[in-house]
Amino acid sequence: MRIIISVRGKFFSSLLLIFGILFIQQIPAQFNTHSEFNRTTALTKSFTSDTINYNTSLIGRCARGPAYTVCTSGNLAFFGNGGYMEIIDISTPANPVNLSTFVTPSVVKGLTVNGNTLYVADGAGGLRIIDVTDPATPTEIGYFELSIQARAVFIEGIYAYLADEYDGLRIINISDPAAPVETGRFDTDGDAIDVALTGNYAFVADMWAGLKILDVSDPSNPTPAGFFQTGEGAYGVKIIGSYAYVSDGGYGLRILDITDPVSPVETGVFDSPGGAWNIALNGNYAYLADDWEGLRIVDISNPSTPTETGSINPGGTARSVAVNGSYAYLCTGWEGLRIIDVTVPSAPTEANYILTGDWSRGVAVDGNYAYIAGGSAGLSIIDITNPANNFLQETGNLRTGGYSRKVAVSGDYAYLADDMNGLRIINISDPANPSETGVKYTNGQVMDVCVNGNFAYLADGWDGLYIIDVTDPSNPLEIGIYDTPGSADAVVVKDTLAFIADAWEGLRIINISDPGNPVEIGYLNTDGSAEDVTVSGDFAYVADDYNGLRIILIETPALPVEAGYINMPSAIGVAVDSCYAYVSGWSDGLRIINILDPFNPFEAGYYNTGGITLATAVKDNSAYVADGEDGMYVIRNDLITTVKNEGPGQVPYDFKLFQNFPNPFNPVTTIRWNISEGSYTTIKVYDLLGSEVATLIDEYRSAGRYEIKFDARHLSSGVYFYRIQAGAFTAVRKMIFIK
Repeated sequence: MRIIISVRGKFFSSLLLIFGILFIQQIPAQFNTHSEFNRTTALTKSFTSDTINYNTSLIGRCARGPAYTVCTSGNLAFFGNGGYMEIIDISTPANPVNLSTFVTPSVVKGLTVNGNTLYVADGAGGLRIIDVTDPATPTEIGYFELSIQARAVFIEGIYAYLADEYDGLRIINISDPAAPVETGRFDTDGDAIDVALTGNYAFVADMWAGLKILDVSDPSNPTPAGFFQTGEGAYGVKIIGSYAYVSDGGYGLRILDITDPVSPVETGVFDSPGGAWNIALNGNYAYLADDWEGLRIVDISNPSTPTETGSINPGGTARSVAVNGSYAYLCTGWEGLRIIDVTVPSAPTEANYILTGDWSRGVAVDGNYAYIAGGSAGLSIIDITNPANNFLQETGNLRTGGYSRKVAVSGDYAYLADDMNGLRIINISDPANPSETGVKYTNGQVMDVCVNGNFAYLADGWDGLYIIDVTDPSNPLEIGIYDTPGSADAVVVKDTLAFIADAWEGLRIINISDPGNPVEIGYLNTDGSAEDVTVSGDFAYVADDYNGLRIILIETPALPVEAGYINMPSAIGVAVDSCYAYVSGWSDGLRIINILDPFNPFEAGYYNTGGITLATAVKDNSAYVADGEDGMYVIRNDLITTVKNEGPGQVPYDFKLFQNFPNPFNPVTTIRWNISEGSYTTIKVYDLLGSEVATLIDEYRSAGRYEIKFDARHLSSGVYFYRIQAGAFTAVRKMIFIK
């Protein structure tokens, strides 16, 4: 372990180092332990998971996210907005009118409408069946759950053919929409993300595994019939007559003659400039959603020589397209739904657009608002006055042109870590109209920001720690920089120390008492990739992507030592409130860890969002979770059920053991504790060797606040530990007796 010590304080620091080593070696083993319109909610919120949700409840959502899919029927368009399914009236395409929003359990990935029924491929939420007879009040009438990701759905007769990303083709009998039943399935080996049907054959776009053709004449027993190997990957497929049109990423549009489905033959190719994701066919034209190159309109009147007729790039990443009359409806991720007039295919023009969200990557909570760092969607301000609401509304939004990763709030300003667009300082005094006040560019990639007093501390993935004077928010000034050896992903500040989660270089502890000359004083290798960090009391809590939650004792900052840990599949975000750590971990959901005893943490609650949990903030016993493409979840910690203690005589809010005072002491000190429910309580004192030297309490106590005097005059000077056990609650603290 490397220790950096200033020469001026070398003697004192050396004493601390010696004492620290002695202390670490002698810790007793027992302690190592949008406008208003109708809204409807899905009937069921549940996911198949290796871990069942427990001690948690979903109470609210703001499900805005990227626009991935669209379909049309008559004067209606249906499109995804993250976890929301939006219905708009397109009688006048240049003036679309919102009719309703329906919240789904996961992320809307595929849509198909058949008569008055809408079928939603809802990612981890499976197949949702929605009655849209009255588009102002859509109603879920049935669902079929999946273990992985529903990406697309095709309806033929009484069957829904579902592309299930990792499990292939699922054939669902929907003759009774209220009780859909799986009839057959076929594992396609690749990643099934689109499906089309003609006759007795299903054509599955199977990503890297190409186009799979299955005989579904017997829906209970689909069998392989034919195959076509694409170049980059089969992302989408549409069929007209005897031709299949396949979007093949960087290889563009592939046209196959499927007269004999067993032996498809390539007839023509159009090499698009972007990455072909999805296709819509109308008359003699194919409309290609071409990723960052927007919409390409291809003349396919002669399938052997497809030729581009026109194009338009409205921004974003084109993922899906539908054509209705003279208009194309293009989903472009964070740039939302773009409505394109294609009356003249050689000169398409944008008629209107509806913005959606992007990936929610970071979240901060302050007062009645949650602030979301929403990737390319910038800063989103959400009203959480009543968080128990599946339609939490966006109050204001500011798009920076960058890619916002994290956000911190201080006073009237939000500080946005905007990747290669630096630090953006946003005036949020009027949440409905946020405005940019200042900007500070770095030489790298701003991943996180923490504000303390007049300084903003930036974690820069290339350059480490930047210290910015924000006394004048309109003119932020760089004061200091410390180049960490890894990739600085997160920063938190306590007093005169900055703690950096430095990816593969672990936890770095930087002395910032002189902001112009930050100096590293200690570090600890977490053995994986340190992605986030927060500090509470004498402990730093590090989310390590490969090694779970690491709890680091930082009482001696020059010599941090791991006190406890809990392994989990992934950990990339952590927040601490009271006696719980809230850990977000990619597709692993939200885990609530009891840290009453940091030496012995254990999992106490779990919620699987079915999405990608990236960051968490905590307020009033609820976690506000940035869930990637699925917006923000509000998840209540059901372990906390008591009312906050507002004054003497009321029941305490939670169990807690306080630090003794004074400390160090001679010879008497006071120990205080709270218990929130009646419990048999013991408080015992131990020496460094773990031997019990005193029992202070050993009896049943009712819920309340307590304190006791401890007189140590009969003991030798030294370090002692006092430990409480009250029911299932345990905690340990250290005290120093000096005669």
